[in-house]
Amino acid sequence: MGARTLSTACVLMLAGAFIAVAPTAPTADQANEAEVTGAFSLSNDSPIQYEPVILHYRISNDTAGEIAVTFGREDQSAWLGLRCTGPDGSPVRTVSSVRLPKSLISPGARISPQSHVHGAVVLQRMFSISRPGSYELHVNPRLSWAAKDASTEGTVAFSQVLPFEVGPADPARLARIMDSLVMKALDRTGSYMSRNMPIEALFSIPESEALPAWDTLIDLSIAQGALQPVQKAIEEMVRVGTPAKADLLAEIVWGRYRSRLNVEAGAVLDESPGGLSLTLNPGPFILAAAHRGLINMYWAGDSELKEHIKALFIEHEGAMREVKGPMLH
Repeated sequence: MGARTLSTACVLMLAGAFIAVAPTAPTADQANEAEVTGAFSLSNDSPIQYEPVILHYRISNDTAGEIAVTFGREDQSAWLGLRCTGPDGSPVRTVSSVRLPKSLISPGARISPQSHVHGAVVLQRMFSISRPGSYELHVNPRLSWAAKDASTEGTVAFSQVLPFEVGPADPARLARIMDSLVMKALDRTGSYMSRNMPIEALFSIPESEALPAWDTLIDLSIAQGALQPVQKAIEEMVRVGTPAKADLLAEIVWGRYRSRLNVEAGAVLDESPGGLSLTLNPGPFILAAAHRGLINMYWAGDSELKEHIKALFIEHEGAMREVKGPMLH
């Protein structure tokens, strides 16, 4: 089966069950103009076991003016209202992960007239979808929006169900999928989201299957002097910490990858016929991100993981300083 796309148009109307109107209600003509739509699709409705399933969404502004949408600060996927049921019809177990404080959080977006914003969510980052069988993703979005001039406002809200069937394991196909995700993550011609999403997908695959691919991503990123893929990989490892992920971070901080990082300077001033240019040296930033990742993984880990990380610090530094809380990433 091909990927399914389901869309619902939410139009401002005075009696709309899901629409919150402005204090001054728009006229009938204005109501016909003021239309905001939400469209959803799955990357694949027949994945194999462990293959990442991605929910794509698009919010379109069909009004005559710019609008602002609000996704929320704490959990920016909460507005989707996602719920997943498994082969036996019961709710699928959610993935226990860590949300660390970020230095910059964008709670929403502005959408120009006759334009749209899009995003994606890897379902395995939220739900334990691994057993073969039939699943249903229940999408219940509730997204507030308002015109830039405050003349109109509303809420995109509705319910949809997107079914998908997880097939049996296919190691060869999964290996090809992981190779493709690594290459997409390293493609510098793509957008920020198009490079981040493959990394999120790659780290949603169990480490029993994906650990070599994670190592390959870090190896190739460092070889290319690419900062962003390593930083994102570190974030994903810390989200659900394990001893194996801690060991991979330790390879950056103290092990085989450290020797390949130039950690002496943060930037290099190059002189060329066209003038002076400042080139970012990613080495110090990669090293700092990995060290910070170990600290945060320790802070969020259970007693077994804490002992494992503490042993790594003692082995390489002789001791581990007290960790009182998470660090910004």
